[in-house]
Amino acid sequence: MTSISYNLSGKVDSSLVEVLQGVNQVATALGIRFFVVGAMARIIVLEYCHAIRPARPASGSDQAKYWISQRSKLKNGCLGILDRNF
Repeated sequence: MTSISYNLSGKVDSSLVEVLQGVNQVATALGIRFFVVGAMARIIVLEYCHAIRPARPASGSDQAKYWISQRSKLKNGCLGILDRNF
């Protein structure tokens, strides 16, 4: 098996990085493992690793998947950050 990694430093749109950092901060504080999957992961790999713009936009439901039992805690934590920052 071949291992491939990409250095995306400074390549990903700053607003996307800010959102993902915020979600990761809340998830970490709540002890929830967070990772990007589905259409959002596909977009990041295609656009920022291979310079290919995907034809179809990602739907919101494809952008992140959470464990069902942890979902409301993560949502409330994110809403708390939004309330403090806006």
